[in-house]
Amino acid sequence: MPPRPEAILDGVMRIQDLVGQESLRRRHSDRYKDLMNSYGIQ
Repeated sequence: MPPRPEAILDGVMRIQDLVGQESLRRRHSDRYKDLMNSYGIQ
């Protein structure tokens, strides 16, 4: 059974909260860039 739309929305909102709490220093680290590149995200 697929997840309900509310569950997906809740997950997206949780991810946004986590991203908002991340430091810019971490976002610009080489490890973070390598991880994003591995997912094809620029």
